[in-house]
Formats: sequence, C-alpha cells, structure tokens
Amino acid sequence: MTQPLEISIFPLGEGMAFDEAREIWREAERLGFPAIWHEDNVFPHPTELLDRRTPILDCWTALSALAASTSTIRLGSMVSPAPRRHPALLARAASTVDHVSNGRLTIGIGAGDPTTVQHYTQWGLPFPETPRERVALLREHLQVQKLLYTEDVSNFDGEYFSLHDAVNSPKPLQRPHPPIWIGLNTSAVVMPRVAAELADGIIVEWGDDEVAAQVVPRLVEACERRDRDPAELTAARHLGVVITDGDAPTDRVFEELARRSGIYEPRLLETTWETWLGAIVGPPGTIVERLHARTVELGFTHALLHVLSLGFEQDAGGLGGVPGSTFAGLRQLAGELVLEPTA
Repeated sequence: MTQPLEISIFPLGEGMAFDEAREIWREAERLGFPAIWHEDNVFPHPTELLDRRTPILDCWTALSALAASTSTIRLGSMVSPAPRRHPALLARAASTVDHVSNGRLTIGIGAGDPTTVQHYTQWGLPFPETPRERVALLREHLQVQKLLYTEDVSNFDGEYFSLHDAVNSPKPLQRPHPPIWIGLNTSAVVMPRVAAELADGIIVEWGDDEVAAQVVPRLVEACERRDRDPAELTAARHLGVVITDGDAPTDRVFEELARRSGIYEPRLLETTWETWLGAIVGPPGTIVERLHARTVELGFTHALLHVLSLGFEQDAGGLGGVPGSTFAGLRQLAGELVLEPTA
C-alpha cells in the first residue's frame, strides 16, 4: 500500500445550514478534491463540546440533495451506524443516492459507538451492549446489504436481521454495489478482519498514532488470510487540521476559533480536537508535512479531513463562523496540494 495520499474533505456538520453545506461541497468540487463526506449523527458528538440541541442535518437526506448539487466529486456517509440504520432501508437510500449522484457514492458504515448510546435511547431503540454483539450485527448488516444490491429477490435468516423474498429496485448504478468502507475507533484487530471479508475500505475515525499504526498491517494480514489483494482496499485515516496564517501557539488558535464560531468553549474545543482528531495546526506547508507523517508513513493511502482555518477570512466565500473557516481552509489546502480545479 504505497500509493500517493488521496485527501478528501469531511466538513463539520454541527450547526451548519444546508445552503452553507452546499457552498462548501461545491467549492470542494471546484478545487479538485476527489471526495467529500457527511456525518451520520442525530446530535453532535461528543456532547461535551456542543449542546445536543445544536442542529445537524440528516445524513442520507442531505446526501441526496448535495449529490444533486454537485456533478463530479465522490460523496459518502461517515459513518452510518449499523445498529441505527436498518440494512434494507440503508440499501434503499444508498441505491437512490447512487442514482442521484450518477454513481459517485461511497458507503461509510460502522458497528456503533458506545459513547453515542443516547442517540438510540432517546428514541427507545436498543443498542448492542457488547463489542461482540456490535461486530456480529455489523457483519449481518453488510451481508444483507450486499444481497439487496445484487439479487433480484433476497432471503436471509440471521440473528439480527431477516429478509423474506425482499426486493430492492432500482439497484445501484455502481456494480456490484457502491464501495463500502468500515469505520473503527479502537478495534485495530477485529475490524480489519471484517473489512477484508466484506468491505472495500477501512477508516480509522478516532485514535492516536499508536492505534492507527496497527491498522494497515492488520488489514494486510487479514487480506492475505482470505487470499485477497490488500491493494483492493482503501486504508483511510480521519484527522482534523487547522490552517493558520503563520505560526501561532495552539491554545491561542483554538481560543480565537472558538470566539469566532460563537458555539465552542475554547479549552473544550482544543481538547476535543487533540483527543479525538489528532489535531494538526499550522501554516499550509506544515499541515501537509505533518499530514504525510500521520498517514503515509503509517501505511494509509487516504485522509479524511475536518478543516478549519484562521487568518484567511478574505477567502471565506461570504460565509461566516465555522462554515466560513472551513471554506477558506479548503482554498489554502488546495493551493498547497496543487489540485486541479474544475471550471
């Protein structure tokens, strides 16, 4: 897995209006980024950083509208939790979005995060209590999806899901189905095995470098056991970057970002980004250099980036707050990466 690093964009969705999201997605496409993602949460995570009543758009509804608002950039969910999205309903949504996007969809899916239990209990939904249950449910979820994407009439009898002469029509445009990437937090052993068996990629959503460094070797090992070429799977890492106009102390950067956003508490913002997102802070050239060390040098071929910026407000495209910070950051990052803009 020595391919050049591919970089896609994962905008922060909390508090973002649809019109703002559309502007960011269109700009990411214009700048030449290959892919962009929408988070699948029902309220912000972690809730220590933001009030749980902070607005956040439904992932799959927004994906369909954003797919219709773009034309070339790939798009996907990051990530849809298997315990909260029934596989048949997800397959229906994914098939539809694949048609709306003319075959540009990637399905990001995960086993469910135990820190998001309230996302389920608020609606009276059960959450699998043990890691074994979550992995078993995810495996069935993927099996059911694949049946619905590939068979005219599907039947399945599992521990968690069942199909009885089920149909899913239309089928996705991408055959046999859109690429499926599995998200993981800390299970650097089990999830690579599931990915080697049933998926097309894997994403380290959270976790420090020590955890991340285990993922690609485990994925290669799991693929070899299944006689599968590891190059068939994408190994991706999710990180947060803050692009600054010159060097500045990290705490001062997050303090100013929080002040300008109007929704974050400074210390919590810094702690959250460093703990959950392995925050990389600095000028554009520094960002790219450190990004290489946190991805390519650990075996990853793809990076999904939360992007914020400070000091480039003239490039915010008329957007304010977090959306404007992201918009301007995309322009700075694209310039450093020398992407090929579209017309």
